[in-house]
Amino acid sequence: MAQENVAETSISEKSERLVQWFFAAVGLIYGCGFLIVFTFFKGFGVDSADFVEAKYIHVGFLFFMACLVIAVPLWWLLWPLRSKVPEGFSIMIRKGFQKRFVFGPKIGTKQQKTPILRS
Repeated sequence: MAQENVAETSISEKSERLVQWFFAAVGLIYGCGFLIVFTFFKGFGVDSADFVEAKYIHVGFLFFMACLVIAVPLWWLLWPLRSKVPEGFSIMIRKGFQKRFVFGPKIGTKQQKTPILRS
């Protein structure tokens, strides 16, 4: 009996979170659509803005779809490269960069204007 209540609670919590995320996503889409349409018409000198229009959701949805069309293929292409990188790769790059280039010395010593390339 107690397990059923826990399961019902988790389902109700999940449904509440789903509703909250849905409203947040719709609000973000609506806000982006409003800003895009408002700035587009502002370029033509039209200053009036109606706050409740379905085209704002349409334009915002198209904007997010365009972003996804660009971002998903890039993520799909670049993720395997990231998973093959060793754990300390960024540290190795930083150390190699510091060994390769010497930027000006610290304050109080002679200053060099350009970095020196070491071999």
